[in-house]
Amino acid sequence: MVDPLNTAYESALMPALDSGAAGQAFAYTGAATDHGSIKLGRSFTTGFGAECREFSRRETRGGSTQDNAGIACRGPDQSWNVMLLPGQ
Repeated sequence: MVDPLNTAYESALMPALDSGAAGQAFAYTGAATDHGSIKLGRSFTTGFGAECREFSRRETRGGSTQDNAGIACRGPDQSWNVMLLPGQ
């Protein structure tokens, strides 16, 4: 079963990582009242030369809100590899 909110998150995240500025927020919506936002953090380069970005995510599902942090780094094919960190 497809999760509309997760699909919206993935659709918003990739272009945000590509062209968004640090501090910029991107909103997305799912079914009914479910919604979320992505806020971009700093960009950095790892010791191995990978381009990375920090971001945070806040989602509300069925009235319950959850916050997560994440890091995305470009792979050799220039696609983003995303890792979500546990919620607070």
